[in-house]
Amino acid sequence: MKTERKNKLLRASSIVALLILWELIGRSGIVDIVFTSKPTDIFLKGMLMLQDPEFYGHLAASLGSLIAGFLLAIFFGVLAGLLIGLGRISGNFSARIFTY
Repeated sequence: MKTERKNKLLRASSIVALLILWELIGRSGIVDIVFTSKPTDIFLKGMLMLQDPEFYGHLAASLGSLIAGFLLAIFFGVLAGLLIGLGRISGNFSARIFTY
């Protein structure tokens, strides 16, 4: 139990250390701002975006596309599975494609 707790703490601290290092590199000017930005700038911009009502319209459009694509994939995946499973010709043909 104790090692599991240590592992979780190590994972969390490594993420925090990475963010701190990223912030320090961004502030020091070692890497040009054109190539990277600071985590604090990203966080602040994200907070501003959440306050903009236009953001939620774009979010709804993106989620609509995601859901539509997922439903189409389910439909065609189930249809293909049924055709492969129930048809002799399609089953024999697909066996050559899907077996290793």
